[in-house]
Amino acid sequence: MRSPNSAVTSRWPCASPATGCSAAPRGAPTTWPTGSPPKNCGSTGSPRGTCTSSSAFALSYAQLTPDLRLLFRRLALVPGPDFGSALGAVLTGLSPRRTEQSLDELVELGLLIPTTGDRAAFHDLIRLYAADRLRDEETAEDIRAARTRMNEWLLHTARAAGQWFEPDHTPPPGTSAVPHSRRAAREWLEDEGENWFAALRDAAAHGRHTMVVAVAESMHWYAHWGIFWGHWPEVFALSATAARELGDPRTEAAQLNQLAWSLQLFLGDSAASERRALQAERLAGQAGDQVQQAWALAHAAHAAAAKERFEDALAYGDGAVELFEREDDKAGRAQALLGTAHDLLALARPREALDRLRQLPALVTDPARHRTGTSRTTSRRTPGAPSASPTPASATGRNPPPPSRP
Repeated sequence: MRSPNSAVTSRWPCASPATGCSAAPRGAPTTWPTGSPPKNCGSTGSPRGTCTSSSAFALSYAQLTPDLRLLFRRLALVPGPDFGSALGAVLTGLSPRRTEQSLDELVELGLLIPTTGDRAAFHDLIRLYAADRLRDEETAEDIRAARTRMNEWLLHTARAAGQWFEPDHTPPPGTSAVPHSRRAAREWLEDEGENWFAALRDAAAHGRHTMVVAVAESMHWYAHWGIFWGHWPEVFALSATAARELGDPRTEAAQLNQLAWSLQLFLGDSAASERRALQAERLAGQAGDQVQQAWALAHAAHAAAAKERFEDALAYGDGAVELFEREDDKAGRAQALLGTAHDLLALARPREALDRLRQLPALVTDPARHRTGTSRTTSRRTPGAPSASPTPASATGRNPPPPSRP
């Protein structure tokens, strides 16, 4: 994104609301595409000092090329605070190269504000004007089609980006994955975070339950990377509701486990986390999924420990250990054992805690553990997944378990 060029902006009176309606260069002809000046620009037709903001924007807009006008209007559909050329290309159908050039031109003309990297944003007043132009110049069908195209691209790209964080992920053969690497995926998810989240909300509002669950599932591993992004509890609340609407108790249990994890980790809401975890445990039991039951009890244990209810935490944790052992889930069992050791220490029972810890080396050095966490159809997760938290741990130093794999 190039910085604004004064040589260019001098040819465009009224391009910036910060300067009002400045005069064109001395001696330069004042041309009005409609043959007459905009309203409120003075009886002489001179734009000097008398234009309203709307008239100022209208003058600049009228002198844009058709492609620039199209991009300017369609960018008003973007729900988030900023955008890049890829999203502009999706909205307009212009080539990526042409869209990038057009975005630069709109910045140079003062109609967009450069933000970070190659991204740009509207000034609030100009965004309102762009939305007015969109409503006045395009049909409802065209607007709806552009918005649908944008949301589809955001959701499908978000899903593909999230999958890059799964263990041993490789793009399917014969496809051109977007983004093309884990680093690019992380950058895209961060840059477009507010936009794909808005698209997810829209999908939920329109009953696209399968899509909502699919996107949330793809974020399972990435959520540990983007721990300071503030929307994870809502993402997993939407997916849990969507799974319930689909009538799939096992998937609902998995999404409730994700929700329980995020409520504790990001909001510190132990009561809500424990409630959702126990709801997941019941649903998983109905579905016969003992691994999801085990993860639910592990989340409930952490929520109880955060409230210093260590006896309850230990009971939940022991239940999780037993279920993980039945399923031969070494990764989950190691997590649960570590949690119960913390609980026992908090209860001043150090010998029992040590007994639990002595079981861990055999679990974390067993090569079989590497088979966990890789299947998209199981809940198993490797014990080495990061579990950093922006919220304080409990007094015992007990870290939250990772979210269960749907």
